[in-house]
Amino acid sequence: MCWNCGCMLPDNDHDNPDNLTTEKMRKAAKAGGSETIHQMMDNLVATYQAKVAGTTADITPVASDVIYYREVYGKDIQEINTSC
Repeated sequence: MCWNCGCMLPDNDHDNPDNLTTEKMRKAAKAGGSETIHQMMDNLVATYQAKVAGTTADITPVASDVIYYREVYGKDIQEINTSC
């Protein structure tokens, strides 16, 4: 999970499937056509800098999915994903 929290345990999701593990990063790299996690990380940083930095998605608190979905998509999260 250290991919998203900094705990330095990259293969431990702490019983939360939303946390990123090395295996999930490898699968994401493969799905996106990257040969390595390193290449995928370069792609992530480039996309963040070019398309996300300073936008509503970047500055809206992560804990507030309701506000984020309303501001970005004009809908409540339940309208987009009924399992929420």
